[in-house]
Amino acid sequence: MAIAAVLVHSLPVFSQSAPKVWKDASGKFEVTGRLVESDNSKVTLNVEGKGEIKVPINKLCENDRKYVLGLKIVEQDEAQFQLVMAHLERFRESPAAVMEILEGIHENYSDAPYAAAMLGIAYAVDRADYREAGKYLRLALRSIDSRQKILGGGYHKLTELAVNNNLAVVSLKLGKADAAVKLFESNVELTKKKINFCTYHNATLLLEAVNRKALNISFTSSSRKKLVQVLASLPPANPEYHVPTALLYMLEWSQPLSESLLERMLLDSELTNMPNQKSTNVSGAVFQTENQLVKRGYRPHVQGTGFLVTPELVVTNRNVVQSAENNLSYTITQFQEDGKPTLVGGSVEKWSPVQEEDLAIIRLDRDVDGEPLRIIDDDGDAVVGTEITVLGFPEVFSTGEHLLASGGEIEMFDRSKSWFSLTAELLRGNSGGPCIDMYGNVCGVAFEKDRYDIATFADRAGRQYEKRGTAVSATPLVQFIKSVEPDYEQLPPKNEEVLSRQRLTEQVRPSVFLIKSWKPPLNRVNVDINQADRFGEELRASELRTLEAATMKENRLFPDLWCYNCRGAGALKCKNCTRGTIETRKPTYTGRDAQGNPNYRIERHSQRCKTCSGSGSLKCPFCVNGKLKVN
Repeated sequence: MAIAAVLVHSLPVFSQSAPKVWKDASGKFEVTGRLVESDNSKVTLNVEGKGEIKVPINKLCENDRKYVLGLKIVEQDEAQFQLVMAHLERFRESPAAVMEILEGIHENYSDAPYAAAMLGIAYAVDRADYREAGKYLRLALRSIDSRQKILGGGYHKLTELAVNNNLAVVSLKLGKADAAVKLFESNVELTKKKINFCTYHNATLLLEAVNRKALNISFTSSSRKKLVQVLASLPPANPEYHVPTALLYMLEWSQPLSESLLERMLLDSELTNMPNQKSTNVSGAVFQTENQLVKRGYRPHVQGTGFLVTPELVVTNRNVVQSAENNLSYTITQFQEDGKPTLVGGSVEKWSPVQEEDLAIIRLDRDVDGEPLRIIDDDGDAVVGTEITVLGFPEVFSTGEHLLASGGEIEMFDRSKSWFSLTAELLRGNSGGPCIDMYGNVCGVAFEKDRYDIATFADRAGRQYEKRGTAVSATPLVQFIKSVEPDYEQLPPKNEEVLSRQRLTEQVRPSVFLIKSWKPPLNRVNVDINQADRFGEELRASELRTLEAATMKENRLFPDLWCYNCRGAGALKCKNCTRGTIETRKPTYTGRDAQGNPNYRIERHSQRCKTCSGSGSLKCPFCVNGKLKVN
């Protein structure tokens, strides 16, 4: 797609565009102004004191030309993104209607990839029309490619991962395993540290199915070897949720950039600084704000705190991000020095399997502004009596989002569990917050209040404390970080300057995050039969299974239930007969000819095939009426 084609559509004028410095191609002249509008040949700028001026696009410097084109792209993407997301909720109830609407959105904003990507999944999931699905998914890839030629390969990276995965699933449905392997390989090349889980799941499912001879598809030995090598190159991401034994579609898109982020990205010329705004939901849901979650019926579950330990890793408590069903969504908020909140993307990388270590790590989608906090060398550096400040966001659902500091001191170490108790007051929301000494070093991670009885400390200086907390100490914290990031470099702790609590709080504010977890709506998760009265009807086991299947769709995983062995027919062609009949040929001797050669007459005998009872087809063992069995 040519760059000029991006500018054809009529879009809103840039009346809300922020003022910026515009430079000419020579770099000698510049002017500060607000972009009003643009077309294929010129831009209109509103310059203070001069009014509106028109500048040919080819006279602008390269970054400014990219900025104009990028702003058009972002506006198109934003418009289509909002329209597509607004209709997805109705897909399960009204798939045909939503597909028609998506086609209309795609026609209106044909250059943006979201509607085409969703149409690809819709045609596959609802109609098992894999050829049409592949057409739309390839259109989405074409759109992504045209955008990346202007804004770089980092733009729409997550969208590209999702579309590649979905196109691979469609290819498998069409029996084209070699094509699917190339797409899986592309996805692994797009990831740096871990293979996207949906890609890994589908690739291993392909290998397993071929090994068990459960698929009758073309799969060359070279492709098979390549796939194994690709999967062996990086570890897979951990989904932390129940995964069905079915091919998974991936619904995880990159959100359109903001104007300020677009400008910063182009100025830095570093796409690595650009957030992909990945899902904050470990189950793969589309990136959502709190308002979007509330509108969808999500309920607050747990609030907590986290803090930066590397440019992209945040430590928090396991209890903040874990639930029995592993179906939570998360919002992660960073507060800059001016107090302005910014929603950042990230997903749970790992939580500690050790019961006493209430720890979890979130991997952000990008490096953020904020200095990773330093951790003391070992627990021996934090002795009883060390003055501690606990930072966190207590009771935010009722009192607001404020970073608060609680003062106290280390009261006692429990070496058997690598815990220490402290005299600081901990409230709901302090979980996962850093316990920092007066130099600014992390000594532990707060996780619970009043773990020990007051009598435990009655003998020490005759003091008793009614408000205390418990924290995981530094040694297990560092060990846990290294289990996720083996190359983690523990920087020497600070010891130069003692800081006041106010100064300490302001200094580390950008490095401390508010983390909220959210439960999905009640009617979209497994419901216990004993709670049926709450819904005004009796839920039988079969109905619960239906709810489970709906949950997987609502979690935006969209397992494609159409069987890829029988292509949704529910039956396979019988290999022992032709259309239900077995025909045999038997030669019968009829004498000799004039030359004395024997003559034979071929007698044909037909009989009904016993294997398929004359139907010519067998019930597909991998599905029920053309739909995969989901466990």
